Parts: sequence; structure tokens; C-alpha cells
Amino acid sequence: MKRIGLLKKVLVNLFVFALLFTNAIVVHAEINPEHAIIGNNSPSTAYNIGHWKYKNIKTCAIDKDQTEAWFKFNMSSDEQIYVTCSRSNDYDGMNFVLYDANTMDEVMRVSQIANPSNFIKFLAVRADGSRATSYFLKVERGNYIGDMFFSLNFADRMKSTTKTFDFRGTARNNGNSSMSLSGVDSSVITVDLSRESSIPDGAIVKSVETSSRMSPSQGNVRHMLMPQTESTWYESRVSSATSGYYYIDLSDEIPVKQRWSFKYNAKATARSTMSNVKLRVNYLYDITSGWNFR
Repeated sequence: MKRIGLLKKVLVNLFVFALLFTNAIVVHAEINPEHAIIGNNSPSTAYNIGHWKYKNIKTCAIDKDQTEAWFKFNMSSDEQIYVTCSRSNDYDGMNFVLYDANTMDEVMRVSQIANPSNFIKFLAVRADGSRATSYFLKVERGNYIGDMFFSLNFADRMKSTTKTFDFRGTARNNGNSSMSLSGVDSSVITVDLSRESSIPDGAIVKSVETSSRMSPSQGNVRHMLMPQTESTWYESRVSSATSGYYYIDLSDEIPVKQRWSFKYNAKATARSTMSNVKLRVNYLYDITSGWNFR
């Protein structure tokens, strides 16, 4: 009998452990149903997680005689996170609900699998510190009869990365033959990122640079860049024949996935060209973009 009990405990541990892995999520938790978080069946008895970053979440449970489990957590005002709740295939009708802890307004209620392409299934909600810094989570039983076990995972959903893209063609400048103090603009070349699959939907520019090869190399040259959604030419902060840096940051909320145009302004009288023009974009994106939140 001891061997059977031990085997049962091992199988339960392995099952819950398997629920803690997805393509984008690795959860570290204490897996032991005998010491699961229980009894938190109302807002007043909610399990207090504290700040989401520093809590080691244990296995969670809903006793067979209860219908829900409540949790409370805190976050900073500048944070944007996601919370996942593992879901067994047997847990039909299970709901995962997020509340503003100050007003008890329901922020988000989900019942559908967040990412159906994952082998391991989970529900997910998003929390934004700019809305509230204290939240309640509620897990509702649904139609399942018996003790329920699940895990919660918290993670920062905003990530950043940098990628470089090539402009098509060569920008050509006829030279400043009139000796205009404002210089002369070149022809325009473009790169279309609107269908670039490597860029997540909703990605926003943090910073952007351009680089090029100019022939012949000249002084008093400035790169110029225009995102299609802005219809405004941004002039490089520095004069350079080979690089451009722009006054663009997150506050401008410029989408990465769009058409970008490039030209350069030259004050020299001689003709010139710019080739091998590249766009280097550092952008912020939400790794949960495309998940189901309903």
C-alpha cells in the first residue's frame, strides 16, 4: 500500500510539473498537492502573493466542496505583466478572472485556452500597473467535480529586441548647384516592414538608426527618415555621411510594422549616391500578442 501511495504521489507530481511548461513559459513552483494553497475561497481569505516578482508560488487547489479560489498580488506602476493558470483538459468551464483590488471592477475574464498551439494548455490574463498596482485573481471551478489542482505563473510580458533591415535601391543626390543654405534632398528609397513576419504585431519603436555607404563621401550630410504613419521627415541629430540617429522614442508610439522612407540632404555641389542603406530598429513588443484573452 505504501508503494501504491508513493506511486500515486509521484504521478501527481509529474502531471502538475508538466503543466508548468509552455513554449514561452517556465514556472518554478513547489509541487506537492499535500501542501497546496487551499481555503482561499473569497476576497477576504485571498492568498496574498505580495509583489509578483518575488513570490515562489506553490501548487494551488480548489477543494471539491468549493467553487473558486482567490489570490491577491501587487505590482509597480510601470510594469506590464501576464499571469497564466494551468488548465487540465478535464477542467471544462474553468474561468480565470482579474479584478482591480481597489474598486473590485472586473478587468478581464477568460475561459478559452490562451495559446491553442501549445501542447500544454493554460488560461492567461494581462495586468497593467498604470491602471492599478494591486489586483485580485479568481479561479472559478466550472463543471469539474472533485479536487482541482493548478499552478499560477507571473512574468513580464514586455520584451525588447533590435533588428536590422535593408532599404531597396540607391538614393541619388544631384548636388547643391545653387549653393542653397538648406542643401538639396536626394531621391527617396523605402523598406516595407508591414508584412515582416519576424516582427510581432503591435511592436513599438524604442529607438531607430540608419547607416549607409556614400559615394563620394561628403561633409554637411544628414540622413532623413519617415515612417508612413507619421508623414513627417525626421532629420538625423548629427551630420554624417554614414549614419543617422533620430529623436524617436517610445513616447511617439510609432509602429515598427509599416513602410519606412529614407533620403539624405547634402550641401556639397557635387553629385553623390548612398547605397547599402540599412534601418536598425530597437523595439518593444508584447510577447502575449496573438493569445486568446476571452
